[in-house]
Amino acid sequence: MNQAQALRNDALNAVGIVAWQKLSELGLKLLELDRKRAEYQKCIDAHTGTLVVGFTAIDAGGGGSTDDRRADLFDLSGPQPVLLETVPISGGSFAFNGTIPAGQVAVAISGTDSATSTGPDFRSGPITAAAAATPNVEIVLGPVVTLTADDISRWFAVIPAAPAQSLEVMGVGMVAVDIQSVSAALVPPALQLTGVGTLSGSISVLGPVSSPLSVTMSFGLVPTTNPDPLLPAELTLVAPPHVELSEPFKGFGAVLNAAISTFAGDWILDQMRPIVQKEVSDAAAQALSLVGLPPSVTLSIRKLSVTPTSVRFQPVLGAIGTVLSTYQPAPAQVVTP
Repeated sequence: MNQAQALRNDALNAVGIVAWQKLSELGLKLLELDRKRAEYQKCIDAHTGTLVVGFTAIDAGGGGSTDDRRADLFDLSGPQPVLLETVPISGGSFAFNGTIPAGQVAVAISGTDSATSTGPDFRSGPITAAAAATPNVEIVLGPVVTLTADDISRWFAVIPAAPAQSLEVMGVGMVAVDIQSVSAALVPPALQLTGVGTLSGSISVLGPVSSPLSVTMSFGLVPTTNPDPLLPAELTLVAPPHVELSEPFKGFGAVLNAAISTFAGDWILDQMRPIVQKEVSDAAAQALSLVGLPPSVTLSIRKLSVTPTSVRFQPVLGAIGTVLSTYQPAPAQVVTP
């Protein structure tokens, strides 16, 4: 401040070339002061508010600990989370300034650069803000995990055959869909699944008939952004399933396609959600040389990509308190070479 005032006085007392030089120097100094004031205000905002939260990022090999981040506050009183406020994280903390609901809320932390971060770093799940005056959030950024096409195929190979599903189809009558196996292929940016089985029913004139059936579905595998920490990644149907029918059912393609597509898509999603949760969690633990993730932490996926040969993702462990910064693995928790 003193330097800026001195430069201002020099500019007021100078003429011509010297005056312009002093004004230029003063301009640069004032810009520097404005930036420092903005940084100071940002720090003040991060440490004062209705709910102040400490934040620590630990880099365990994947990078990203110094990235710019934001914190989102959600109200969980309704059937769906409602975003209440978004604030920047600065100087190891952040603060929400609005009214904090008396009931359950959730906090999510994410990077602000979508080119390097496509998912959240932390999802608290339901918490009560009044439970801790100044809660602390810690995250551990794990190394990037690579799952091969064979790994993904193995996920879907464990799906048990679906019980034959009876469907009432207008214009056709009652048919039974029996999907006996599911195979997977990586078709970026999606996972392509093919279910193979049989379609049975009774057609006038022909009577009871049965023919081969295949259903091809494209699913996106994406980081979960919902503040509920149960699922780290989610399968989403990115295109309507394609159903291949054989005679004599082929002539009823349109109505049968609609009925079978709905059943097959819902069945795969129901079967795969718990499998995805387990496999992604196991892969994250293996990347950190752990037998399993500690029970007190949540797993989020910071970034995820699908290539023709692999799925790559960066896991992030999160916890409220000092669980991660004080964690000391027991011998039984570390993988034996």
